[in-house]
Amino acid sequence: MAERRSLEDDGLRLESVAAHSERKYRLIGVLASMFATGMKKKWKCRVYVDLFAGPGRARLEESGRIVAGSPILALDIRDAFDRYVFCEEDPAKLAALAQRVRNLGMQDRCHFIGGDCNDRVQDVLNEIPAASSNHTVLSLCIVDPYKLEDLRFDTIAALSVRYVDFLCLIPSFMDANRNWEVYVQEGNSTVARFLGDETWRDRWNRPARAPIAFGDFLLTEFINAMEKLKYMHGSLNELEPVKIAFKNVSLYHLPYFSRHQKGIDFWRKAKKYSSDQLELS
Repeated sequence: MAERRSLEDDGLRLESVAAHSERKYRLIGVLASMFATGMKKKWKCRVYVDLFAGPGRARLEESGRIVAGSPILALDIRDAFDRYVFCEEDPAKLAALAQRVRNLGMQDRCHFIGGDCNDRVQDVLNEIPAASSNHTVLSLCIVDPYKLEDLRFDTIAALSVRYVDFLCLIPSFMDANRNWEVYVQEGNSTVARFLGDETWRDRWNRPARAPIAFGDFLLTEFINAMEKLKYMHGSLNELEPVKIAFKNVSLYHLPYFSRHQKGIDFWRKAKKYSSDQLELS
């Protein structure tokens, strides 16, 4: 396999990430390209939303290579989205992303929101154009929290009032399984906020419940919550955890949610083609 190319250091802020993040970035980039091209003639306005955008570039911890993050990959596609909305809590990361967007000459399409996406969700909604019968709007929203406490389900529910597809990272192993003893304690509200449901412990503590890892339980609960919002997803046997290559160590689940089968089809193709690209690179 040929050595993968590293980007030149542009002197701006970088995210430090593990090597497996490159596959995630590439997957999001391929999905964004398929989504934007496939929906170009069907919707008047296509919007890309990233709730945890980061600085736009990352340095891989193992190799030191610099790679494009998902926001830059989503900008660098043939049929660009009509509008991009990037939310990021860290001001330095957001400033670096904004400069990289200017370097690409894409600033006219991009809108930046500083702060916690859960607190700024109304501002995110305000940047998604209102739809009408002669101006249809479809959004792709990337939800990539590092840990459970970074996301409140109320944020997803608020955005779902629009036509939005969601790609959600569920930190089922890298956070939920590692810290489950803390999360299940009475008085800890992290999971209730993540699921938007105060009653989740009733199901976790149910005596007749089959044994299940806490991360898998959390994934099932999140899917059930999305179904209540009328979202479809791939079949359960497709929701395999993302693992560290060659180590068989599970990290997270990455389910896709859409209200139309076409969105699920895009996701399946994106998984296939992004994997093929990495194998050939």
